[in-house]
Amino acid sequence: MPRLSCIIPVVGNAHGLESTLVSVLEHFPDDCEIIVVHSAPYDDPYDLKSELRFIEAPRRTGYVGCVNFGIQVSQSPIVHLLAAGLEATEGWAEAALARFADPRVVAVAPVVCNQFDSEQILAAGMYYHRGGRVEIRTELPADTLPLDATLADRGTTVAGAFPLARAAFYRRSALNSFGGLLPTSVGNELAAVELGLSLVHAGYRTVVEPDCKVLGSAKSCRASHGFAYGLASERLFWRNLPSARSLTAIATHPFSMARELCGSLASGAAILQLFGRIAAYATLGDCRARHEQLRAAAAARSRTGGSTDIGLPSQIRIDAAHATTRASRPSDVRASRS
Repeated sequence: MPRLSCIIPVVGNAHGLESTLVSVLEHFPDDCEIIVVHSAPYDDPYDLKSELRFIEAPRRTGYVGCVNFGIQVSQSPIVHLLAAGLEATEGWAEAALARFADPRVVAVAPVVCNQFDSEQILAAGMYYHRGGRVEIRTELPADTLPLDATLADRGTTVAGAFPLARAAFYRRSALNSFGGLLPTSVGNELAAVELGLSLVHAGYRTVVEPDCKVLGSAKSCRASHGFAYGLASERLFWRNLPSARSLTAIATHPFSMARELCGSLASGAAILQLFGRIAAYATLGDCRARHEQLRAAAAARSRTGGSTDIGLPSQIRIDAAHATTRASRPSDVRASRS
C-alpha cells in the first residue's frame, strides 16, 4: 500500500495541469500514488499513464466531485489534494507527512506562495469566524502561537488553520469518521471549511506546516463571492452552529455578512451574493441532521475523555480494491523542468 495518495482534480479545462504534474513528479517522495481525476478532456500528450492514474469523471462534475472520485479509488492512509495549476516544491510532501507522526493531527494545510514571488504568502490556512465569515490567512502567526485549529475562544474566531480544498492533506481514518469524502452541501470553495469544523468539533487537530509550500497565482486563492458563494456561505453558517456559541454566532452573523458583502462591492458581486444568501434559507432542511452529526462527534470525544489518538487504522474501502500504482520521477519530465 502506498503511504501517500496525491489527487489532482481537473475541472473546466486542463489549463495548468501539465505544470502541476511536472512539479509533482519531480519532487514527489517514493512509495506514493498520483491520481488525476478530470471532467475536462485530456489526452495525455506526454504518455504519463505508466507513472500515474487518469480517471475520467462525468462531464460537469465539479471540483469536490472530482476530489471524491479520487478519494474513492485511492489507497493510502494519507490523502493529498492539489488543484491543477498549483506547483509542488522540494520537500513539500515530506514536511506534511512528518506532522502526521502526531496521532492527533488529521489535516495539514500547506502554505500557498506566489509563483512569481515565493516569499509572498497567498494562503496559510483559513479562519472561520463565529459570525460565519471565512477568511484566508495571508501570514503565518508568531512562532509562539500554535499553528493549529481548536475550538478555543479566540475572540470572534471559532477555529483557524483549516486547509484550502485546493491544497490539503488529510488522514483517511479521520475522513472516514465523517463519511470518507469531502462534504457536498456547501459548494466547492467551502467544503474544506465544513470538513475542518467537523474535525475540530470531534477533537482532532488541523495544522499549518510552514515548510510544506506550494506555488500558485493570486487568482487560485481568491473566492468568487458570487451567487453560488453566497448560497454556500449562508448554508455553512446555519449548518455548523453547534461549532460556535450559538447565541453569539447568531448575534454577530449580520455584521459578518455585511463585511463580506462590502468586500464584494469592488468585484460587483455583492448583489449576487446577497441573493445567494437569501436563497439559502429555502435549502436549510438538512441542518438538523448536520447538527445531530456534530453533537454525536462531540459526545464521542467526551466518552473517550477527549482522546483523539486515532492512529492509522486500516482504511474503509468504498470502491473495489485495485492494484497499487507507484509514482516515480521520469527523466524526461525532470529534463523538461530544467
